[in-house]
Amino acid sequence: PGCSSTAPIFVIGMPRTGTTLVERIIGSHSTVTSAGELPNFSQIMTQMVRVQNEGQAISQGEMIAASLDLDMVQLGESYVESTRGLAGETPNFIDKLPFNYLNVGLIQLALPNAKIVHVTRDPMDTCYAVFKTLFQRAYPFSYDLEDLGQYFVAYQRLMDHWHKLLPNRIHSISYEALVQDSETLSRHLIEYCGL
Repeated sequence: PGCSSTAPIFVIGMPRTGTTLVERIIGSHSTVTSAGELPNFSQIMTQMVRVQNEGQAISQGEMIAASLDLDMVQLGESYVESTRGLAGETPNFIDKLPFNYLNVGLIQLALPNAKIVHVTRDPMDTCYAVFKTLFQRAYPFSYDLEDLGQYFVAYQRLMDHWHKLLPNRIHSISYEALVQDSETLSRHLIEYCGL
């Protein structure tokens, strides 16, 4: 069992897919605060793995394997505690770091009551929007079309894996569908978040 908190709502996906729109829809609810794009979950997990390994340098592959040996209650509680100053006084908060899609498995273990919203968009539209945006070194894969295409395929494969591994735990919402029928999909989104 992980941390019992129901406060976090993670909005994940590729950049430029409509995560900000989804964040604003959920964040308009009176019991939700948007805390922005928080690197906290990955930072706390990395820090805990380093402590566990007595500060020894380890590779990314070793980091992933070592993360499974962490105290999941402590990881979840440390994450929630790290958001206190950013999340306000509302019962729920949104963490809109798109790349938390890499952490879905650990999020599920550490925060089993957290909500995870995955925003999707047409692959060509997504890749074009990412490629034409200057992110100031944030996403090194975004400046080369071949790198971007390979990254997108890897992202899609990982999300397919999470959906298969965790059925009915991740709420996927299509940007195109949301724009076409915002009222219906917004209601489904709010219902999924338990608001």
